[in-house]
Amino acid sequence: PLSLRYIVIATLLGNTLEWYDLATMGFFVPLFSQLFFPNHDAHQALIFTMLVIFCGMITRPFGGILFGYIGDRFGRRAALLVSISLMSIPVLFIGLLPTYWQIGVAAPILLFFLRLLQGVAAGGELPGAFVFLYESSTPPLRGFYGSFGFFGVGLGLFLGGICFFYLQTYFDPKNFAAWGWRV
Repeated sequence: PLSLRYIVIATLLGNTLEWYDLATMGFFVPLFSQLFFPNHDAHQALIFTMLVIFCGMITRPFGGILFGYIGDRFGRRAALLVSISLMSIPVLFIGLLPTYWQIGVAAPILLFFLRLLQGVAAGGELPGAFVFLYESSTPPLRGFYGSFGFFGVGLGLFLGGICFFYLQTYFDPKNFAAWGWRV
């Protein structure tokens, strides 16, 4: 059996990374619209980029269904490990993704599919983490330990904002658009 401390730290890290990714994607929308949808006017490119992020959000309920089944069938730990892994793989590939100028229309299509995968993973990770925290703690402290899931949400949003601010301050605009966003 896993210690409660390990469970809290693991679920806190998973939620933090999930919401960090969502925050950074939100902050990077203006840049992503230029990198992945340059053939459209600026407003259309922003709308298309927001639609890509939105489509990732739409797939969350399907992730909840899928990982709820995995959690019921194979245990919450297995569901969390798979969902966190499925969340981190698209993050890596988005960082390595060529832009529109390098591979053309395949770039926004790949970004779209990677965001769909992230949405599925996030849909299973957040509720799975809450349930895992709740089920792993003792009755008088279940609410306290369950709150670490929400703490991870806030921490991820905060760290995403700090990271964006730091990167945008550290890099000049040309290098930020060329490769700094991949950091």
